[in-house]
This record gives sequence, C-alpha cells and structure tokens, in this order.
Amino acid sequence: MILPKTLIVPPLDKPIRLDKFLITKFPGSSRNFWRQNLEGRVSVDGRPGKKSWLLKGGERLSFKEEEILRLKEPPADPGAPHSVVLVDPDFLVVEKPAGIPTHPLRVGETGTLLQGVLAHYPEVGKIGKDPREGGLVHRLDNETSGLLIVARNQEAYDFFREEFEKRRVEKEYAAVVVGKVKQGGRVDLPIAHHPKSKRRMIVVKNPPQMISGREAVTFFEVEKRGGDRSLLKVRIPTGVRHQIRVHLAQEGHPIVGDILYGGDSAAVPGLERILLHASSLSFRHPKTLKKVRVKSSIPDDWDSYLKS
Repeated sequence: MILPKTLIVPPLDKPIRLDKFLITKFPGSSRNFWRQNLEGRVSVDGRPGKKSWLLKGGERLSFKEEEILRLKEPPADPGAPHSVVLVDPDFLVVEKPAGIPTHPLRVGETGTLLQGVLAHYPEVGKIGKDPREGGLVHRLDNETSGLLIVARNQEAYDFFREEFEKRRVEKEYAAVVVGKVKQGGRVDLPIAHHPKSKRRMIVVKNPPQMISGREAVTFFEVEKRGGDRSLLKVRIPTGVRHQIRVHLAQEGHPIVGDILYGGDSAAVPGLERILLHASSLSFRHPKTLKKVRVKSSIPDDWDSYLKS
C-alpha cells in the first residue's frame, strides 16, 4: 500500500484522533506504524500532524515521502541472531537475544528477530495485521532477551492474539534489580506514555488525571539476593510497554542496567543491556488446546551481577 499525496477527511459522526482515523482508513497499518511515521510526514490543513489531533471532518491530510510509508513484508536476514526453541506446524517459540529489535520499525532496517526467522520460515511474513510484524503475536524491548511466540498461519495468529487479549497466556520474567528486595509483592498501577518523552512511560498514581493510563498488574517474588542486588521472578497478566521496568522502578528497585528508569545507580560499567529476560511462556495449543510450557534459562553471567 502506498499512501496518496492528499486525502480529504469525510464527514464524521464524532471527532476521532488522527492516528485512529488513519488505522481505520488504511487497514494494513497499525498504531505502532503511525507512531513511527506520522509526525513530520503527515500534515493537517498544512500544519504538522500529531497522533492526538482530533479530526472533525473536512480536513485535508497531506502525506510526505509516500514511498517511505509503503507497507510491505521486510526482507529476510539470515544473519539476524535468534534461536528457535520449539517448532510446531502452527507456531514457533523463538528466543530473542538482547540488543536487537523484535521487528523492523523503519524502511530498510535489518538485523531484527523477525527477519532472522523469515530466512528460515518465510510463511510467517504472510500473516498478521502489519506486514512488518508478520506472525509475531507479542514483542520484547530491544534490550530485553527471551521467549516469543510466532504464528505460522492466520488461524494460529488469530487464536494467540485472542489468548493474549483474554490474559490466558502466562508470562514469566527474570530480572536483576538494584537493592535487597525483602519480600515479593504486587504492583497495580496504570501506565501511560510520558507527556514529554517518547522513550519513557510513567505510572498514573491518582486517576483520574489529565493523562490516562492502561491497566497494568505486575507480581514479583525474590529468587536470590547477592550484594546490593536481587534476582526476581516476575509475572505480568497484562502487557503494557515497559511495564516491568516502570513498576519495579516505582517500587524503588530499578532493573540493573536500565538507565532510562533507574538512573546512574542502576548502571554497571560495560553492561550494554538491561537484566530482564523472558524466561517462561505457558499457553494453550491453538489446535489441541493442551497446555504448552516453554522455559529459557537466564544468561550464564547473571550470577556475577549478584556478587558485585
């Protein structure tokens, strides 16, 4: 799909956000796609567009560099690092190393997990809602390692998306955090985008506020302590961007290496990742509905961070 140079917004029953209108108008796109490509490339009546702009109908939308907004399957990249943990006719479970994106966000980007998978399982690029995401049914931050499910056909993709939406998929993570955590706990605070930073998320402590947040619940328990750090097992029934990172920082225990939320106290010289690993997935098989559980061990060098 190539976007037109201009588009007149038709009459609307009620105002709608610019990004939501664009998703409806161009079904091959997604919220994440417009978050990356809207500002600077879309204008409303000659003024720079923002995703929160409320359209009322009759506005003229202009699209810049329409070729770069082409939605298509990203090229396979055999050199992109990844490992396949489980192969099933309907899905894959793969392990993403830290330091690479789950899928490409920009035209021409290579070295992502999805592109590595495409090199061996090209069918995953033909399904899903956004060609750049293919059969991926969930994602991990660039700095986070661990397990992901990739659907191999549209039926499995639709099944897993519904399973995640209904919170039937059990996700466990391992995290090394700053400080000696005394006991496990639960954090139940909504999370929203930071109003002044595209990179950060924030907790919404006293709703309702000017800013609204998405529901986010995080459970954690102590697995091990060492030095001034703790290894935690974390479970999240919800799935909000940076959820574990934000909630643990809110508890006063930012993840080691997470400068974005932990400040200098969480930094370790030479550490180029955050110590967060998606270690376990439990889910129903899309055909048999039998329980499947896949585990991944934490990286070998994590013990050294607990002894520092």
